[in-house]
Amino acid sequence: MRAYLAPLFLFASPAFAQSANTAMSNALAGLALNSRLTLQTVAEENTKGRPAESFVSIAVDNRLSEGAFRVEVNVHEDGKHVRRIVGDGTWLWDYSTKSNSYSSVAYGSAEGGLDPKWRQKLFSRLQLLLEGPSLFTTRIVADTFLAQPGSGWTPWFPTSVLSLEPDGVLARAQSPYPASTRYSIEPVLAKVVHRGWPAPGTYEQFVTTVFTGQLPPDANFAFVPPKGARVVAASQRQDR
Repeated sequence: MRAYLAPLFLFASPAFAQSANTAMSNALAGLALNSRLTLQTVAEENTKGRPAESFVSIAVDNRLSEGAFRVEVNVHEDGKHVRRIVGDGTWLWDYSTKSNSYSSVAYGSAEGGLDPKWRQKLFSRLQLLLEGPSLFTTRIVADTFLAQPGSGWTPWFPTSVLSLEPDGVLARAQSPYPASTRYSIEPVLAKVVHRGWPAPGTYEQFVTTVFTGQLPPDANFAFVPPKGARVVAASQRQDR
């Protein structure tokens, strides 16, 4: 049985925090230059009275020169494929294997090209659909492609104290609960390790690895409804 102990947090000076913020902003800006990108998260949690494991894969095809920004999210829980979300450049499809149902919302243009507000539409919707380690991974992708030059960067927990480390940035928080998140930079973002203790006797650990210039072999950024799948209005989804 693993023992998870809440860490004792130290505080960084404002100068170090500013340097850490700049380092992360630069690392994310460099990451956004990649035309192909995959983030994979292995998660361990015990927040609902039992241990649980999940695996999240988010693939991004960022070839904007072709007028498309495509994304594919696959979620496995305790070894079972439970969720597939596909942004095909025009529509964001959300499919649940649990209920064999799907919904869709538009974020691009059927006439070609992308809506000027595609970034906000796509990532706002994705962050509404997901939770836990899936949301954590999506947030990293959103931070990468939503950031504006000079706008700075906000860590997973906005109240975190930032420190610049030899291999990247460390964010430590006490609110909403004790947690530490380490961002490894090489020189773009390469890995993120998050550990948190939401309540006494509970824990969460998310380890995200970033693969630049690579896509999973099964990522096709297309959705065809499986046989017998039901169409459900996006606002009525209850199988999160």
